[in-house]
Amino acid sequence: MTSFPTLKTNRLTLRFPEITEAAEIVAFCRKNETHLLPWEPLKDEDYYTIRFWRRTIQQVRQEFQEDRSMRLNIYESSTRKLIGMINFTHFERGAFQSCRLGYKIDRNYEGRGMMFESLEAGIPYVFNQLNFHRIEASYIPRNKKSASVLKRLGFQITGKEENYLRINGRWECHILTSLLNPEWKANPANIFPLSFLKRKPHKMQF
Repeated sequence: MTSFPTLKTNRLTLRFPEITEAAEIVAFCRKNETHLLPWEPLKDEDYYTIRFWRRTIQQVRQEFQEDRSMRLNIYESSTRKLIGMINFTHFERGAFQSCRLGYKIDRNYEGRGMMFESLEAGIPYVFNQLNFHRIEASYIPRNKKSASVLKRLGFQITGKEENYLRINGRWECHILTSLLNPEWKANPANIFPLSFLKRKPHKMQF
């Protein structure tokens, strides 16, 4: 069975959520609903329920075991408080060896370098332990904070897509970026893994 990683930085702990933490995640989402609204797809009311998050946490853990995604919660180590999430999703092996990055941070922790610190821990794990060649990320042009974080991490702009994602009820243009793994090495187990044949699609909203 695949073990679930825990990543630590000077101030933060990144790890997979537990079923027992569903209520804490709901509280985080409710608190930051207005803060995150301009940058995320619209959510239905089920998203803000313990039932939804218990089900989602099970899927999160299953997807990691099936080499489909890695979704980590960010906790402030000194308080053990949930302050954000980083999601590496859409795992593609074969010739592509790529995944997509998404993230969110509590409104009270913006501007303190917490997301940069989290991604400085998460990206090396994705490159070195999961052996991906490319991480892709996109942002709305007016989201200057997201653009700054990605630039500091070394992401390069690869293009611009009009009407790329439906965010907060409207189609939004996005800047496309990517980061390459300079140490990537071919792994025969990932050329076309048998687990790919067993995959079933999941619909997840976060």
